[in-house]
Amino acid sequence: MNRDDKIRQRLDARLSGIQAGENTAWKVLSLAQKEEKPMKKKASFALVLTLALLLAGVALAASLNVFGLFKEDEHKGKQLEKLAQVATTYGETASIPAQETSEEAPKDDYQTLLAMVKNKAIDFTLEQAYADDKTLSISYTLKDAAPRVSYHEGEPTGSFEWLREIKDKRWTDEHMLNVEDKALNEQVKEHLNKPGSRYIVMNSTGLGDGASLTDGTDLPIKDSGLTRLPDGSVQGYMTCSIPDGVPGDKPLEVELIIGYGAMVVYQDEAGYKDAYVNDPADRGIKRLIFTIARNGKTTSKSGEMSHKAATEAGSYSARAQLFLSPVNAKGTVTLKASSAWVDSWHKANAMMDDAAGTLNRIFDYVLYAGDKAYPNKDGAIAIKDNGDIVIGLDFDAPDSDQNLTLRPVYRDDQTPLIQEAIQLK
Repeated sequence: MNRDDKIRQRLDARLSGIQAGENTAWKVLSLAQKEEKPMKKKASFALVLTLALLLAGVALAASLNVFGLFKEDEHKGKQLEKLAQVATTYGETASIPAQETSEEAPKDDYQTLLAMVKNKAIDFTLEQAYADDKTLSISYTLKDAAPRVSYHEGEPTGSFEWLREIKDKRWTDEHMLNVEDKALNEQVKEHLNKPGSRYIVMNSTGLGDGASLTDGTDLPIKDSGLTRLPDGSVQGYMTCSIPDGVPGDKPLEVELIIGYGAMVVYQDEAGYKDAYVNDPADRGIKRLIFTIARNGKTTSKSGEMSHKAATEAGSYSARAQLFLSPVNAKGTVTLKASSAWVDSWHKANAMMDDAAGTLNRIFDYVLYAGDKAYPNKDGAIAIKDNGDIVIGLDFDAPDSDQNLTLRPVYRDDQTPLIQEAIQLK
C-alpha cells in the first residue's frame, strides 16, 4: 500500500466515526487500573494528494503562547507549561486563498456544497515549536476552523459518492460527530431520528494527525489538544515522535496537513448513508512546509533488574530505557515475565475487563528522583509477539537527573515497591 492509499484509508476511518486502535484494549485496561491517567481522544483528519505551497511567512511582533493555554490540564499541564518556556516562537502564517468557482448557480445540493467547499480560505499560523532528537511539538492557530453543522429535510440531490449505504441501522446508534461536544451530538441525533428522510452537513477544517518530513519520514502523533475561540478559530498543540535515524543536529523540514471539506449523513427508515464532499483538485488536502530548528536534546538513561519470586509465575526480568528532556522523561520498560502474566493480559483484553485477568502483576511504574515521586502519564501497555510486556513511560521532567529509579506498581497493591526498583544510569 503506497503513502497516499494509507492516507485515504485514514480519512475513511475518520468518517466512519469513533474507531478503536490496535492498542485500545490495553490502554482501556490500564486506565481502569489507574484512574489518575485519563487518555485523550485524538481526532484524526486525513490526507491524500501532494500540493506544494509557498509559505507566506509573516513574523509577528508577539506570537500567542498557545502551549501556555493548556497549563491547567491535569494530565499534561506541567509538560505544556515547560514547552511554553523552552519553545521557539515562530509566528509564521501560511495563507491559502479560496478557489475560484463558476458564476453559474448550482443546479443541485452536491454542486452547492462543492462551491461552498471551494470557497474556503485557510489561514494557519505556526505559533511555537520545540524539537529535540526524539520529539517534535508545535502550537498553532487555525482560523475559521470550528465545525459548522446544518440540518436539512429530504434526500440531498446530485452526484454524491456515498462511502457507505447501511440498511436497517441508524447512523446515530454507532457514530457521533464530536466526542467532546455532547450537546452537538444530541442535536444531530434528534434531527436524524425524526420520522421521514433527513440529512446533516458538517463543514470542518483541521490539522492532520501527525506530520512528516519532506523526505517522506513519518512523524507519528503522540499527543494533541485544542481549544475553540469565539470567532470560530481553533488554537492547539500537537506532539509527534521523531524516529531513530533522523539526524539530530539539523533543522527539520516539516510537512503538515490541513484537511477541509463537508461531511454529509443521510438517514431514513431504511437505513443511512454518508459521503464526504471536497475539491476534486486536491481531495480536500492542503500541505504546508515549515523549517523548524532543533532547540533541545535528550539524555538517555537505562537500567535492568531481575526478580525471583516465591513461585515461578511471579518471577520476571525488566529492562528500562528513559530519555530525559527539558519537557519530560519518556521511554519504556520491557518485562520478560511468566506465561501466566501474558495469558492474564490476553484474557483481560479478550473480555475488555481487567477483572477477567485477576492475576497480580505489574501494570505501571513510578519515577523517583531521590525521594520525589513522578506518576506515569502514559497508559499504554502492549504485548509483543514474543511475549514481552512493554509498559509506556511518560513523566514530568524531574528536578534532577541524579539518583533516578523506577519502582513497579502491582495490580493488587498500588504502592510502588522500592525493593524491585530499577536503577537508571
